[in-house]
Amino acid sequence: ALVAQTNPDLILLTGDNVYGEFDDAGIMMRELIDLMEGFEIPWAPVFGNHDNESKIGVDYQCGLFERGKYCLFKRGEVTGNGNYTVGIAVGDELIRVLHMLDSNGCVHTDDPSVQKKAGIYPDQLDLVEKKTAQINAASKKAVPAFLAFHIPHEIFHEAGVEKGYWT
Repeated sequence: ALVAQTNPDLILLTGDNVYGEFDDAGIMMRELIDLMEGFEIPWAPVFGNHDNESKIGVDYQCGLFERGKYCLFKRGEVTGNGNYTVGIAVGDELIRVLHMLDSNGCVHTDDPSVQKKAGIYPDQLDLVEKKTAQINAASKKAVPAFLAFHIPHEIFHEAGVEKGYWT
């Protein structure tokens, strides 16, 4: 109902899309993808700390996303699974860039391609810097950019403590 009411141009899923530990056959993941594909709207997911915990494995999950007609997901070659960049254009002008990052932290898995320690890793930040430089050079201007990920960086918690939101 919300998608029909708002008619979005892009839908972002920022993790914990399915609870992988209880989806060892991948049924919930396939149902989620069918639902998202049914909207016929571009969508961009990142993994949360529970998605990759399925016994079907991250290779299978990434393949499901990558085969979606409207899914913009790309696995990438840096730490985590699913680090990619999405450009938003109006006509021929690139107006915004979204860097989609896996914030890792899956603990209930033996899959060696899944990082158990949560966080954004240095090679992921290097990727963002490289892509930003390439995009800005090609656009001949600084294009505003955002990061989308699941687990907030520790600086968000530190700021909350500093401002008295948490003790």
